[in-house]
Amino acid sequence: MIYQDELISIFKDIKEDAKFHMLAVPNEHIRNINFLGLEHVEMIQRMIEIGLMKLKEMFPGEKYAFGFHYPPRNSIDHLHMHCLVKPFKKFKSKMSYSKYFWFISPEEVVRKILDENNHKSKSS
Repeated sequence: MIYQDELISIFKDIKEDAKFHMLAVPNEHIRNINFLGLEHVEMIQRMIEIGLMKLKEMFPGEKYAFGFHYPPRNSIDHLHMHCLVKPFKKFKSKMSYSKYFWFISPEEVVRKILDENNHKSKSS
């Protein structure tokens, strides 16, 4: 275990697709990004903050990538954010963690949640 608090846990991924690869997961079961709402924004921001802090501690000055795979490309039905230190080990890995292969940044996930909430507020 690399990190754990009341909201999230972070651990090394067993399938290392990059120089270093860890996962940030919510302690509460959330199936995938389609099940996220306004109440999860703080948790996602925590995943970003701590994920970045831990990568910077272990690999200062490197290039990082963060994101979620979304259905149907997610590998398991428990939300997890990939925290990667580049470079990727294989071309296939590089493609798997690009926006072209069902991969979305955590910032974009938060933006979509806030946009959806804003849209619901205006239509009420």
